[in-house]
Amino acid sequence: MSDNRTIELHDNATYIENYSDGPKKKEEKAKAEEKFRPLPESLANPQGLMVLSSLAIHGFLDEHFQPKGLSVAKTAVLASQISTKLGIQNVWVVFGTFWNIDKENLRSAFNKGMEQQQMSGFIGETAKSINIC
Repeated sequence: MSDNRTIELHDNATYIENYSDGPKKKEEKAKAEEKFRPLPESLANPQGLMVLSSLAIHGFLDEHFQPKGLSVAKTAVLASQISTKLGIQNVWVVFGTFWNIDKENLRSAFNKGMEQQQMSGFIGETAKSINIC
């Protein structure tokens, strides 16, 4: 079974096409389309794409730049880190919409997450990926 992936960046949208051999191709494509969300304008720039791509390469985001296996608290902290790096003002609105999480839940999860001891390790790990750019 072989997998080939084409990633195209146009204006403020990322298009990802997966070509694979096997019976689950249609199901996988439907899931990919369901996950697809256009990049917010504040992320659709060279620096934003570099940050998101670096986080995807290091396993924090998936190929659609959606959080990959992160708790809501870690997702919120990551959104805050990205916003700080890119100078995004309305972090919870931008990432709440892009990641399909209620903006108030995201903000609340950030506050709770920052109280967790384990979060400093996570911040250090993600900062390495973010600060590469």
